[in-house]
Amino acid sequence: MAVNLTIPAGSASTKNKKENITISSPRHAGSSPSAVTRPGPRIGSTRRGPASAPWYGRRRHSIPLKISVRQHQGHTKMGGRFLFFVWFVTVLDCFYNGLCSSMGEKIPLGAIFEQGTDDVQTAFKFAISNHNQNDSGRRFELQAYVDVINTADAFKLSRLICNQFSRGVFSMLGAVSPDSFDTLHSYSNTFQMPFVTPWFPEKVVAPSSGFLDYATSMRPEYHQAIIDTVKYYGWRRIIYLYDSNDGLLRLQQIYQALIPGNEFFQVRTVRRISNVSEALQFLRGLEEQSRWENKYVVLDCSADMAKEIVVGHVRDIALGRRTYHYLLSGLVMDDRWEAEVVEYGAINITGFRIVDSSKKHVRDFLEGWKRLDAVQSPGAGRDTISAQAALMYDAVFVLVEAFNKILRKKPDNFKNINLRPGRGQFYNNGSKILDCNASGGRVNPWEHGDKISRYLRKVNIKKNY
Repeated sequence: MAVNLTIPAGSASTKNKKENITISSPRHAGSSPSAVTRPGPRIGSTRRGPASAPWYGRRRHSIPLKISVRQHQGHTKMGGRFLFFVWFVTVLDCFYNGLCSSMGEKIPLGAIFEQGTDDVQTAFKFAISNHNQNDSGRRFELQAYVDVINTADAFKLSRLICNQFSRGVFSMLGAVSPDSFDTLHSYSNTFQMPFVTPWFPEKVVAPSSGFLDYATSMRPEYHQAIIDTVKYYGWRRIIYLYDSNDGLLRLQQIYQALIPGNEFFQVRTVRRISNVSEALQFLRGLEEQSRWENKYVVLDCSADMAKEIVVGHVRDIALGRRTYHYLLSGLVMDDRWEAEVVEYGAINITGFRIVDSSKKHVRDFLEGWKRLDAVQSPGAGRDTISAQAALMYDAVFVLVEAFNKILRKKPDNFKNINLRPGRGQFYNNGSKILDCNASGGRVNPWEHGDKISRYLRKVNIKKNY
């Protein structure tokens, strides 16, 4: 595992300054799904394999053919032979390459988001828009049906999911709470509907042998990076503070990775916190017990809470500064850390980033992200993007690449995918739309779900930049 970090140099007692280091773990060398710092938007990773940027499925003939038509569009003096020639070339092009059956079609996607995920929703819509505006290499358009929920009620959520299925969606995406995730995950596996999410909000148990889990997380597992960082600094005892089940899961992974009887370090104290005041009060208690002892705090919480804890710590006269070193383990360093907040530079902080802004294509993406209107596109309009939003953006293009792989193998696989009206709901190619309330209690799975899910796990669209 190679982890690039931007960290303050030295131990907790040294002067604050930043340096770049690389941590290598031979145990995980070459395991790209476990890599922590990797290119961000359009260079992501599925839970089971790396993924990266488009462009997808370019064909040499598509661009010149389109240009030739545009050059002569609106000219009244074109001869009939030329028009016939263009039409004839187009027909032959479609006949031999199977493009015309899919170029003008739309693949419907369903999306469910929890309230409070504005930047993730914006990233999703931005990805859909960028794909649909790519006229040169696009085989199909994406049509999104978005629902924003504020309840974990299983009955209401079930009705919403079934409504999405009735729209004929090919896959589900979204970012929801642990309670909502349980229901969505269950429906996904029952009806074999692919579900792609930036991260799993709770531990997902692998299905028994022979069964496929239809939920895919874009975020790589990075608990080993936390362990490697602690080892790099030589910390013998750490304090672990977390605010969610996700943080508890990472703590469990850390415990499982440590060899019993031969642990390099120990978890001195574990505490779940619900707000900033609770965290600061807990730290004051530690300060009273051992004021001059170095304290290494692994802080696993949201970016906003982490910022407030750091600022509150620095401003609290009862808490020392030189004896503390924070390791922010929740992928919060991709968020904007305002340079004008002097408190951020008054204490040692180490963290992880998943968006590699040193890459040109990432910088180009961030420029487009910054140009978005922050009022109409909440979370955008700035030169940074959160890890969750970046992974949501990647999720769309990983799905696109999976669809492209299927179409490259069999161009007419999704032929005529528009809905056909009439009794019962079918696609024009005869595929039946999912029905949660099928007669007799039968469960009719999504016929393309297994294929799409398996192709998702094969996606590797990483480019060398």
